[in-house]
Amino acid sequence: MLLTFVTGGKMMEAYAKGRTGDALKGLMELRVDEVQVCNPDGSMTSTPRPSVPLRSTIYVEPGSNVPFDGTVQDIAGRECFVDESLLTGESRMVRKE
Repeated sequence: MLLTFVTGGKMMEAYAKGRTGDALKGLMELRVDEVQVCNPDGSMTSTPRPSVPLRSTIYVEPGSNVPFDGTVQDIAGRECFVDESLLTGESRMVRKE
């Protein structure tokens, strides 16, 4: 009986580890590789995410993933919804005004 209990516990642990690995892979797929950086002259440059300087202004399309933590400066319209799941883990789109 003890052997069955220990074996069952190990199987449950392996199942939980497998699900955790799948969740981490899913988060890595949400990662944004290229960021649209707004230049002072009004043009935009596509830049690899690790190369974006601090305090840069970036362009995020409505409904797309937010690559960095920051503040909303301007929205074309009154409101939009953005995906902050990579930053917060929240699975729903978040309304921004």
